[in-house]
Amino acid sequence: MFIADISCAALVSAISLALPLCTRYLTGEVLKTGASDSQNIMRIVLYTALTMSGLILLQAGGGVFYDGMGHSMGAMMERDMRRDLFAHIQKLPYSFFDNQGTGSLMSRITNDLLNLAELYHHGPEDIIISFFPVYRGSRDTFTNKCEPCTDDIRLSASDPLVFNVSSGPFAEGLS
Repeated sequence: MFIADISCAALVSAISLALPLCTRYLTGEVLKTGASDSQNIMRIVLYTALTMSGLILLQAGGGVFYDGMGHSMGAMMERDMRRDLFAHIQKLPYSFFDNQGTGSLMSRITNDLLNLAELYHHGPEDIIISFFPVYRGSRDTFTNKCEPCTDDIRLSASDPLVFNVSSGPFAEGLS
């Protein structure tokens, strides 16, 4: 179940990177070449649109699967950890409970188990989902194969920083 969950997360992440590539193919290869055969262009656009629609449906299905599986795995992990902890607490001597508040123990166990279960089932998914975009961004950055769309996003993300530095309290030293 864990392998299927992680595989679906990887598939969803890969599809999220493939969709912009399909759009780039349409705008960069098909429409810019200006092929004289409009029927051929329409056929390619239709096939690409159908492919992208299928990828979006596959991405949605994979997201539903790994969300559902992730939460069921998390619930099972939490159940097992809760059973083990309560079995351990029942073996403790009475003197332990004289020094510790029972309510604070129950609160700690409940909250900590919930946080651990969330980390255990969402952590690997988040790492897998984040790997592909970070890898592609690093590859593009270090090999100077940045796409215009990516360059625009980088520039627009840095604009507020440049504006704040040039007009804020640090501007005195800039002139």
